[in-house]
Amino acid sequence: NFSDNVVIIQVESLDLAILDAVAGGNVPVMPFISDLRRKALVYKTVPAHTFGTATSDFAMCSGCIPGGDRIPYKVDGFPFADLPSLAKLASTKGFTTAVFHGNKGYYYNRQAPLRAMGFDTVNFLDDMAEKGIPTYSGYITDEDLFKFSLSLMYTKRNLHFLITVSSHAPWNLIPPFKDMIYENPDKLYEKYSNAMRYVDAC
Repeated sequence: NFSDNVVIIQVESLDLAILDAVAGGNVPVMPFISDLRRKALVYKTVPAHTFGTATSDFAMCSGCIPGGDRIPYKVDGFPFADLPSLAKLASTKGFTTAVFHGNKGYYYNRQAPLRAMGFDTVNFLDDMAEKGIPTYSGYITDEDLFKFSLSLMYTKRNLHFLITVSSHAPWNLIPPFKDMIYENPDKLYEKYSNAMRYVDAC
């Protein structure tokens, strides 16, 4: 039963304009998410992106807007456990909470703060590799990340927060897949279009 699951996906490098973009001979770059947007409630916001993308997930997971030029995850003595976090709110509603990211947990120092905020499980590259999930170019692909998250949703009331890595600059972290727009990308926009198409396909 998937009706009681909430999934939040932070897609690296995704800008609203790419949802309606076409490339490589009028091929839609993100047809699935574009179609989903037409069926859903959509809120346009300015992301909390003051210093690195980690500030965006910090804002979503902590319930607080970061300020200054430092990533809060890296501030020694920061009271992460005292924040009105997404995990704490979800737990009051009976949700089991989990974070998933295809990069290592020490990247931006996310791992310990997210645990302190109350997430039941925190799944980074090393955690998932220990469970037998393969890596590609040193990361967990978005396809495998999404599949792993999905495999844990067969119990009721899960809240999963996922951060993609395949769509991260310089957009060369995707495996070959059947719906690639550019077979041999060499220009930056070609690599970006392929990466966003890959996330959409996943």
